[in-house]
Amino acid sequence: MTNKQPEPGKPLRSSRSGIDAADMNEQQLIGSIIAVLGGLAGYHHHWLLEQTPKGRRLVGWVGLDRARWVFGTVLLVVVVFGVLLACDVIRPRGG
Repeated sequence: MTNKQPEPGKPLRSSRSGIDAADMNEQQLIGSIIAVLGGLAGYHHHWLLEQTPKGRRLVGWVGLDRARWVFGTVLLVVVVFGVLLACDVIRPRGG
């Protein structure tokens, strides 16, 4: 465990989680939000397929069972992308 020392002129901040707000960069925040939204969409997949125009269109194209599989696969890719972005595996800034 490392002991972080504040830079001169910078107050030491602590949080309950042990993660300082300054430790999370924009890429991690965006990746986390993408993963959470993908998970929420997966939780509400029945409603999204039945009540949205694009969901009904997908069901019309491939049928209900295959639409669930296609939608689940797309959401899995979205969640994995968000996690990889948040974990700094994917680096869109060219770094």
